[in-house]
Amino acid sequence: MTNAFRLSLTGTLIFTLFFSLIPAVSAHQTSATTTFLPSSFSSWSTFGSPSVSSERVVIEGSQREWVYIDLDASLIDESYLAIAAYVDKNDSRTSYTSSQRNSSGNPYIYAYEIDSNGKIVKYLSGTTLMSTTRSDSDHVAYGIFGRDASMKTIRVFLKQTSVSGISNSGVNVEFARPILIEASSSTRAKDLVTAYANQNVNLSYRNVVK
Repeated sequence: MTNAFRLSLTGTLIFTLFFSLIPAVSAHQTSATTTFLPSSFSSWSTFGSPSVSSERVVIEGSQREWVYIDLDASLIDESYLAIAAYVDKNDSRTSYTSSQRNSSGNPYIYAYEIDSNGKIVKYLSGTTLMSTTRSDSDHVAYGIFGRDASMKTIRVFLKQTSVSGISNSGVNVEFARPILIEASSSTRAKDLVTAYANQNVNLSYRNVVK
């Protein structure tokens, strides 16, 4: 075998091997999932005096407070919405049973679907928790909801649950990196929330803040 032929064969093999790998790499790339909530809390409004930074919100149980934001829902096309956030709970209460502490003062997501006349057409409450792989948050709080066709605005709240007769004083909750995503089915929405909890979703941010 001549040196020229050997070099030609080697070059051909390298070229073929390189381009044969491209489809395999592309097949493992995850397409971006659009979230309609901003990456920073700087554009959120507040009620009371929650502690707000660009990346985190702390709701104090001793106060009546929350954060909220209005979104242009007419830009959301799919039939289902999933709203989720990484959350953590710091509970220093000692006068209640573990059952009472577990049932009260928890982080939750609340939202209104509002039509073009400013009328609330649906109330959305997300209190389901899912474990997360994120080191600074024990859980993801989320809700999955059907989208009302007349919805023009969606107002999203990050709040704390309360139970009659049980004080939230001494228990604070934190929220980080909230998302609102759309999906064609509730099953698809749940899959996306699970991927989010496992930090296995590639998010792209779309600005629809009103």
